[in-house]
Amino acid sequence: MTREIIRKKSASTGKKVAGVAAAIGLTFLLSACADPFADYQYNETEHDYRKRHAITVESTVARNWISFGKGQAVLSASDQDKLQRYFSDFVVAGHGHITARLATKGVTLAVRNSRRAALLQVAADHGIKPSELEIILTPDIRTPKGGADLELGYIRYLAGLPNCPDWSKNVDDNSENSLHSNFGCATQSNLGAMLVDPADLIKPRKSRAADGATVDNRIRSVGIPRGHPKKGVGSVSAGSPVVPSSSGTGSAPAPEGTSTGQTSTETSGTTE
Repeated sequence: MTREIIRKKSASTGKKVAGVAAAIGLTFLLSACADPFADYQYNETEHDYRKRHAITVESTVARNWISFGKGQAVLSASDQDKLQRYFSDFVVAGHGHITARLATKGVTLAVRNSRRAALLQVAADHGIKPSELEIILTPDIRTPKGGADLELGYIRYLAGLPNCPDWSKNVDDNSENSLHSNFGCATQSNLGAMLVDPADLIKPRKSRAADGATVDNRIRSVGIPRGHPKKGVGSVSAGSPVVPSSSGTGSAPAPEGTSTGQTSTETSGTTE
């Protein structure tokens, strides 16, 4: 009787041991079939070149300074050329309006008014609308290189290109199957370099009458060809001496992954 009980207990213990062994074996089997990348965390920057090589866009103030001769109110030819290029850049990529600060210290009222009139005339000749130019009177103007009689400024956007090429990633170790560090860098850089107004990366422009707006900006930025009246509507025939003005952005990401920043500059004075 005792031997029979011992044999039954031994059999029961053996079954338990076999059950535990089977459970352990099943655990190892399931572990072997589990996803080997279960602990892998997806990194969007590693897989999207537009994130890795994002272009930065920042607002800044495009400034220009003019110095008249002592007691003079006439703009020199070089200053007129400087203003022409400045106004053309504003038409192409400027935002808001142009703020012009005119110094009054040591200048008679007649000279001051003549300088103001000269500025307005050059602006009008180069397509700047009255609403796009605000003239502010201020005692004096200080620049990084000294004093000036006239300071102009408007908001524009600059784009920073990614640092290409980027060989930081080891091509022999790519267990996460991500893109190489240099993939898409040239694409982003070229895209940024082609931008005339980097603000287009921040938000799209508002819809407007395409034909009229395009012709208007074209005439204002390029200038009216010779033989055409300054006022009114005319047509440009083939071979007309129309030469686009230079208006590069100074540098040049894709709409996705674009980081933005702003640099603001305040001016003080009395609005005339």
